[in-house]
Amino acid sequence: MPRFYPCRIASVLALATLILLGAAIRALAAEADVGLADPYAAFERHADGGGDVADLLAWPNHPNRRGHELIADELMRWVPLALPAP
Repeated sequence: MPRFYPCRIASVLALATLILLGAAIRALAAEADVGLADPYAAFERHADGGGDVADLLAWPNHPNRRGHELIADELMRWVPLALPAP
């Protein structure tokens, strides 16, 4: 069971779907040997570090400003790799 979403998602089915889709996307990225900005994993790292994921959410399924910043940080990890060399 995920460390942070059970109380924030309305149904077990929605939670299971989120977990399965995330796993499928990670598997596809690994199979295609491409990078993946993974907001779910970033939120898990936040929770693993003692943070409360509720502090990242404006709604149960939508990030607030801090949540968006965390997602942007995850995306920015890949930007230097995507830019052409000078």
